[in-house]
This record gives sequence, structure tokens and C-alpha cells, in this order.
Amino acid sequence: MMIYNIIHGVCGAMTVILGMFNPALAAIFAIMFLVYQLNEEQSLNDRAFNDIREWLIGFGIASGVLIILFIRSIILRGVI
Repeated sequence: MMIYNIIHGVCGAMTVILGMFNPALAAIFAIMFLVYQLNEEQSLNDRAFNDIREWLIGFGIASGVLIILFIRSIILRGVI
């Protein structure tokens, strides 16, 4: 496993964390990442879909953790 794989996952997770504080900035970050990867695919033909998949894995894991923590906090407060 190359370090780039981990970095793409961390960037996906950072997008989720950034979205908690500034959703517009998170959207811009995500769009910039995707545009960069698609441009790299077009110019270098380096199979950028793997990089996008790794980013989505990090995004999905961070989103799942965030949802679990949110639901847990609701249950602990006794709202449900």
C-alpha cells in the first residue's frame, strides 16, 4: 500500500470534518479534488478512479463515524 492511498482517504475524511464547520468550503474542497483527479486522468491516463475511490472510502468512513456519534449523543441525552 502506497502512502498516496492513505492520503486520499485522509482527504476524504478531512472533507467531512471541514463540512461540520463550513459546508460551502467542504463542497469547494471536494469539487477541487475531483476536478484535479479528472484532469490528471485526462492528461496522464493514470487511472484516477482509484484515487477517487480511496477518497470516497475516507469520506464514507468519516461520515459513518460522525452519524454514529450523533445518534449516540441523542440516545444518551434521552431525546428518543
